Amino acid sequence: MLKYSLFFALLISLMFISNSSSFASSIPDKVRTEIERDWQNQQQSISIFLNQEQPEQALHTDYNGKNVLGDGYAIYSLKNLATVQNDAYTANVLQFSGYVFNVDDQNGSKALAYAEQPPHYDTITHLASDPNFSDQSFKIPLEQAKQKIGYTSESKLIDDEPHHIIALVTAKDGLEQLIFIEDSMLLNMKKFDIISFEEFMIKIRQADAIQAKFASNSTEQLSGAGVSYDRENTQKSSSIAADWNIVSYSLVWKIGLIMIIIVATICYLTYCKSKHHP
Repeated sequence: MLKYSLFFALLISLMFISNSSSFASSIPDKVRTEIERDWQNQQQSISIFLNQEQPEQALHTDYNGKNVLGDGYAIYSLKNLATVQNDAYTANVLQFSGYVFNVDDQNGSKALAYAEQPPHYDTITHLASDPNFSDQSFKIPLEQAKQKIGYTSESKLIDDEPHHIIALVTAKDGLEQLIFIEDSMLLNMKKFDIISFEEFMIKIRQADAIQAKFASNSTEQLSGAGVSYDRENTQKSSSIAADWNIVSYSLVWKIGLIMIIIVATICYLTYCKSKHHP
């Protein structure tokens, strides 16, 4: 009898652990399937972006399984705060904005892939990366954040581009706590700092007020680290590098032609002048 009790206790524990880990990929199966299909359709351009390959090399590269979508998460952004009352509940402040995925290869994370195109959110719209992107950039900090404040099916991952904030919110004992997954220069907060969601909203409103005050004096972005791949900017060409090469060659050719015409004109005028004035 004791053996059966231990067996069922272990089974229940495994089910609980399994359900907890399933929150890590809270993407509807149908949406995930469509995103995976779109990912394969864009694989050549994506691989060129991630590996900085030359277009002629990319034509001979096998991309099957080279870069894959890892764990995916629903992401939320801040609503227009002018339309939000001074409450501090995520249900009233945050809005669903799509999905984000880890992009992995045999060496670990390489980028983040976003699916943020309504109404279906089933296509990859852009990637975010930099030359040193790794598991330490997002995957590991997110797992550490989960351990620090907990992670449930009600937790929300905030990825708000206008405010340059990536953070996790989890309700615990009736209080919504927020932990930063990366430094926030805007709010003067460090990675893994923990504050209440109410305090977070106070800081956001203060930052927005400061931005509005000085908006006319500066157009500089708050942060610009990293490199971005945008689907709309790559559909007419297999790579940004290829477009730049074409523009460069065309510009050089035009400048050279103009120089030849100028030199030829000067020589002709000099010849005519010497002919009339021996």
